[in-house]
Amino acid sequence: MRVVHVTRGFPPRCIGGMSTAVDAIVAIHRDAGWCVGVVSFDGYRARAAGAVAPRVRQDGAGGWIVRVLGAASADEARARIVAFAPDVVYLHHGTLWSEVDDACRRVGARVVAVAHVCQAVQAALRGVRSVPRSVAAQRALLRAADEVIAPSRAAADALAADVPECASRLRVAALPVPDCAAALAAAGPPARGGPILYAGRFSDVNGTAEWIAAIPAVARACPRARFVVAGGVPENPRADARWRARFSASAPQAELVGWLGRDALARHYAGASIVVVPSWFETFGLTAVEAMCRGRAVVATAAGALVDHVEPGVTGVLVPPRDPVVLAEAVAALARDPDRAIALGTAAAAAARRRYCSPTTSWP
Repeated sequence: MRVVHVTRGFPPRCIGGMSTAVDAIVAIHRDAGWCVGVVSFDGYRARAAGAVAPRVRQDGAGGWIVRVLGAASADEARARIVAFAPDVVYLHHGTLWSEVDDACRRVGARVVAVAHVCQAVQAALRGVRSVPRSVAAQRALLRAADEVIAPSRAAADALAADVPECASRLRVAALPVPDCAAALAAAGPPARGGPILYAGRFSDVNGTAEWIAAIPAVARACPRARFVVAGGVPENPRADARWRARFSASAPQAELVGWLGRDALARHYAGASIVVVPSWFETFGLTAVEAMCRGRAVVATAAGALVDHVEPGVTGVLVPPRDPVVLAEAVAALARDPDRAIALGTAAAAAARRRYCSPTTSWP
């Protein structure tokens, strides 16, 4: 089997959960003996000028990785897809479909759309009335794809509601959780008094503002509580700086450790007592799953896929989205009761390991 993954950001360049998930999927496909090519549009802008050549690396057993760094190098990436003649092309971001659609048609590849984000849901949550390019691009891909993979039932329902004609081609397949062996080895009760961790991209739909608003209330209720914030906006320094300024102004208690690689982030998971996931909606919710696999108590919103991961009062705590007052109360209550946090984390690890970290030999 010859497959190509087309994505935005591929390790060691990691710009979010998509990069992490694609890395894990590619590893599974390689382990299955498939010949795998990766086209990563690293920081790519379709209208960018400059004849920047792509970085190409052979990856054993006929596999390869092409990093597209500018508009001029996209042609070379398309030519490599055609020469490789894959059986299947996995599209991990809708805006990239227009870049490779002709190449896919030329070789007759089966096109599989993997919906890491429900773009229409995000636009609606933000109150956007027009149709952003990201929404239009995802809709075009959902209509063109031979198969659509949603990482949760909530995501599948949202995609089918937005593009009804894709419903017959939809199936649900949870994203593989990377570092499963490490998660199994490291999972265990956290040290009492460990920090409360937020990890992920800073954005409105990820609930970053709600967590900024909640931190001072948690600090007042639990004066000894410590707060670690791992994340940012890695591809947009200006937006990253604005969010960091908001933390500094409204939640100076938080220690901002920046955007972290996988190993560094794993160390913060290991040291945390509670992990907070305050999203408005989650297509999959990788942060919550990773934290649960490591035996950490999770306080998450009842939003999208998170309700599939967290059983309230058994494997974690669920609160309404976009409510910093209730969020703060739930986190403070758990911080004051470390025995309960440990019990929730232990139950979460057992459930998450069974569901997400079992040995995997294939992925759709």
